[in-house]
Amino acid sequence: MRSRGFQNVLLVIVFGAIIAGLTFARQWLAPTPTQAPRKVDGPNLPNSLITFGGTTLAGLNQEMKPVRGHQDLWFENTKDEDIELGLEQTSCKCAGVEVTLLTEKESEKLRNWLPAAAATQWAASSGGLLGQFGPAVLAFDGVRDILQEGSRWQHLMREEAASERIRVPAKGAGLLRVEWEGRKLGPERIVATVWSQPARKESARVYTAFEIPMVFVSPLMVTPSQAELDLASGDRKTVSFLCWSATRAGFQLSARDESSHPCFSCACVPLAGQDYERALQAIKGSQIPGSILFGYRVMVTVAERLNTGTQLDMGYFNHRVILTSPDLEFFPGNHEYTVTLQGRVQGEVSVGGPTDHSQVNLGIYTKTRGTTKEVPVETLKPGLKLKQIDHTPPFLAVQLKEEKATLEGIRYRMTVTVPKNQSYLPEDSAINLETIDNPPRKIRIPVVGTATIPIH
Repeated sequence: MRSRGFQNVLLVIVFGAIIAGLTFARQWLAPTPTQAPRKVDGPNLPNSLITFGGTTLAGLNQEMKPVRGHQDLWFENTKDEDIELGLEQTSCKCAGVEVTLLTEKESEKLRNWLPAAAATQWAASSGGLLGQFGPAVLAFDGVRDILQEGSRWQHLMREEAASERIRVPAKGAGLLRVEWEGRKLGPERIVATVWSQPARKESARVYTAFEIPMVFVSPLMVTPSQAELDLASGDRKTVSFLCWSATRAGFQLSARDESSHPCFSCACVPLAGQDYERALQAIKGSQIPGSILFGYRVMVTVAERLNTGTQLDMGYFNHRVILTSPDLEFFPGNHEYTVTLQGRVQGEVSVGGPTDHSQVNLGIYTKTRGTTKEVPVETLKPGLKLKQIDHTPPFLAVQLKEEKATLEGIRYRMTVTVPKNQSYLPEDSAINLETIDNPPRKIRIPVVGTATIPIH
């Protein structure tokens, strides 16, 4: 079975390489009709002066890291005279055009390199199983020296800014490089228009537009970025996050709870089969661009308590789940990405009424007057008592008073006061209680409210 699975993977790679090879060769070598927008200072010739290997390049998903990228196109001057080449315009300041002329020997090297480059382009661009072979091909027989950035590349400038024009010798060849810089995530269409003309013959000028539709994406996309769940006594629940790449055909991924609490466990399961199809449907129509080339379903399981006796603290929790990949950089030098898991552990204590959502909601109050609210607190285990540990911020006044013991537990009345003329409540405002039990459990009760200043 493992041998058959490997054969299937190999078949997909070979098929992808063939398709990429055909596209690659067509873009480099296949002549296409030029687009010739009319210019007011002279007519355009109907025939192309320079033959370019394609004018509309394949749409690509581009990672924002690195944010700079480029696409190279082969061109030839098929005429018996020198042809001048210049830049008319680009669609945005984030795009540019460079040119390098090739010697006859360099042209021959590139033509010999094309079949090998086409066969590995699919894997090299996707970072898949053959990702390490692509760079070796680029270095083959000195071709890398031609394609790398360096002093040999001449930056095309608009006519009014150019100090001199670039001349392509008769029967000469070269590479035209369309460059871009990704500045925001999402779809982008890069367009660069160049002109060509016989030397000093502006009236015979011909225009060619190069168009590159693409989508700038993050190396790893995650949905949702935040999940919520509530746990009652004895509950064990699982939530999942979809984590995928639209640019990588394979990458490693691991997940862990930042606090390393034993009640949290994480697993990364590669998307395959029906789960892959469900993931595609889940992101369809969402605000997240790109398709799923490869990805995982990250499963986070949370248990209210374990068989070992370990328990989660009661009340609200806010845990960070760290996703780590040695193959992806989410920020320069950072191989980690964070998602958030929030929720509430009810356990054996209830706080407030049905509309309080287990928190102290002070509502809207005037800062100069302050406010006070009473909240019922009840234990759901016979004889289970509570004690107050601390609270944030320090200016809160909190009083926990036992009222009545019942067959179910003990009822308390908790009074929370914000004195007048105090600061606004910070986001992490909370009251921490603890059960008098073996082992004891903490209860975190959030405190929310909005202080206003009266207008006189």
